[in-house]
Amino acid sequence: MDLIGMTGTGYIRSLEKIALSNGIDLLGIADLRNISGIRTYPRDLMRPYRYGLSLVISLDRFRDAYSFDIEEQIAFPLLRGVSCMIAKFIKNNGYGATTLDPNDGLRKSGPLYYKSKLSMKAVARAAGLGWIGKSAVFVSEKFGPRVCLGVVLTDMPLKAGKPMENKCGRCDRCARACPVGALTATCFEIHPSDLREVLQREKCNDWMEGGSPTRGFCWECILACPKGKK
Repeated sequence: MDLIGMTGTGYIRSLEKIALSNGIDLLGIADLRNISGIRTYPRDLMRPYRYGLSLVISLDRFRDAYSFDIEEQIAFPLLRGVSCMIAKFIKNNGYGATTLDPNDGLRKSGPLYYKSKLSMKAVARAAGLGWIGKSAVFVSEKFGPRVCLGVVLTDMPLKAGKPMENKCGRCDRCARACPVGALTATCFEIHPSDLREVLQREKCNDWMEGGSPTRGFCWECILACPKGKK
């Protein structure tokens, strides 16, 4: 698809068509200036780009959704494939693009010590698709926290969404559902100034690696969230 000469709204319509017709549930556009100063690997990762496209897949649409098999075998490959399609479209129109693998990062040790090259939940929030919840995970306005995310960075001229305010309110169901009491149900607007204010990471990580029935992960706080449930 080569549409050199297209501008603004036309680009967005084409990007949405590529994403939504190939299995992505939501596509949002973030102005990266709204997350300037965020930690990235490498440090200048966002420098050539103005916008971040956030791709969202709802896990609730899959049978036996809450397992590594769904993420590793279906959701992540789908995000990779569609991200590449979007990047190809952007490059064919004369702009730059970089895809971020949804499962590619810098791992120290243990599930909660995973460090991505860029926070995909920060991009999704800046795109107006949801917020970072009291469980420290991204909460989609439409699907709740039961999602997988992908990101494409670009300098294509686009119209960005408006960052969404935190809508957790007084709800603390995620904290009450935690089997080891690792969540504090602390309120914050954009993101916690320190993760330790929200999550006792060591306690949660030890549970996932040793006590959780779904070894390597725990879905309790995610499943307890009422957002996005029918």
